[in-house]
Amino acid sequence: MGGFEHQGADRVVAAQVAPDLLFDEGRGQGLPESIEATWPLAVIQTCVLHLIRNTFRLASQRDWDAMAKDLRPIYTAINEADAATRLNEFHDRWGDPYPAIRTLWANAWSEFVPFLDYSPPRSVG
Repeated sequence: MGGFEHQGADRVVAAQVAPDLLFDEGRGQGLPESIEATWPLAVIQTCVLHLIRNTFRLASQRDWDAMAKDLRPIYTAINEADAATRLNEFHDRWGDPYPAIRTLWANAWSEFVPFLDYSPPRSVG
């Protein structure tokens, strides 16, 4: 590993990926596959901020406030099953006017769910 093994790079176990970087055209494979091939123990996680930002890019700005309220229960869900239920509720409201958002979330789902394994931040004091 060219000296990086002494800096802890041999213990890489998580990788966060922006949804718009999921495919490497030059190599013919997606970035998650490249990461997994290099670091088999890596957990690939989509950057939730980028996923939400890309969701808004696919919607009319007039819907952003309402959509933001409907997205929050998805990324604050306590587990994958709860998030899937909330995502279905989101799609019930927004799926018909914005079918591309349904596709975006379907394509990112397997890389989104590792985010749910992390505890929510707690306030101190």
